Amino acid sequence: DEEMTWCFDLNMNECTADLSATLTWYDPPAASGCTKCIVNDLDLLIENLSSPKLHHPNGRSEPDTLNNIERVRITGRTAFGEQYRVTVKAGMLGPGYSSQIFSLVVTGCFKAMNKEPPLGEVGEEVATTHLKLETTYSANKKQAGNMFAIRAKRDGIAVTSFAIHTQIEGRKVRLHVYTLNKPGGLSGLRDPSEWTMISPSSGIEADAMGFGSPTIIPKGSINTVPIRKGTTQSFYITFIDEPEMLYKAVDSEFPTGAVYTSDSNIEIMTGVGKQANFGVNWQSRQMNGAVFYSLAGSNDSGSSPSNSSPESPPIPTPLPTKFPTMRPSKRPTHQPTEFPIASAPASPPALPLYLELETTYSANKKQAGNMFDV
Repeated sequence: DEEMTWCFDLNMNECTADLSATLTWYDPPAASGCTKCIVNDLDLLIENLSSPKLHHPNGRSEPDTLNNIERVRITGRTAFGEQYRVTVKAGMLGPGYSSQIFSLVVTGCFKAMNKEPPLGEVGEEVATTHLKLETTYSANKKQAGNMFAIRAKRDGIAVTSFAIHTQIEGRKVRLHVYTLNKPGGLSGLRDPSEWTMISPSSGIEADAMGFGSPTIIPKGSINTVPIRKGTTQSFYITFIDEPEMLYKAVDSEFPTGAVYTSDSNIEIMTGVGKQANFGVNWQSRQMNGAVFYSLAGSNDSGSSPSNSSPESPPIPTPLPTKFPTMRPSKRPTHQPTEFPIASAPASPPALPLYLELETTYSANKKQAGNMFDV
């Protein structure tokens, strides 16, 4: 995607020093308990313009999607006049983010640097504040979808995307997102005519990240939904092809319509589990995941606090310089740093899952019990 790419070319002198490039950025906080925790994924690449060889970071043969420190080190003598292109590309920006500031340090024996103008505005600050409110990633039920409501506590709120929870990992899943035609709680649950699809008719493709990690609906996949102060807006997120939406049965503790979590801007209410295509409802089912939203006209740039503290804080990263350095250090480093690796995630707890299927509540007989086949 050229709109999110920044690059420059290096004209090399002949010498024996390594060519090295190190990229780092301050990544926004990820979801509690995540296993793949990068929110804004930037990719570093060095290309030898004299040959088809590509150099990916951290000893990999493809982009690194796990770390916010990436290094490419090319060892051996460089020839006079040899050209390399250094590229930083936004592989993925999380919902609510249109830019990511980064720092880049390049060392080696090069005599000139031809900087390409930024294609798009990778490092531009945005005026609108983008926030996230998580619910939970504790699940004990699953079905095709989940309905829930969001209430705005102040003006300027607009819902931009969601994260969901699924056991599927390593492939894409297809989703639809709907919103109720008018403000209000969970009314018209069984009548599709009261809902408007805000995703493409062909559905949304999202990269499924597995149990314990947010599966994020990509930025721009749904129509933004504004919510006025004091009003409630209902949403319905559903898998198109399979009953793989994880959620939590909260029954007596949080009945349908109760406030499950909130911050200073919005409240998320407990909703219902849904069979596919506006099918059967299961009351008091809490959506797993997060709501991404924007807040207009605010100077508060922090993420909204949730009611529960994260199980473990995100790994701190050094604050990068605001702009990449334009000159190499006087002496190139002779030994590489160790390849950065993501912290090994703890083994996820055993997950008792129950797929819900109702028979009927139409009865004309009674006795002490019932036998049946499954």
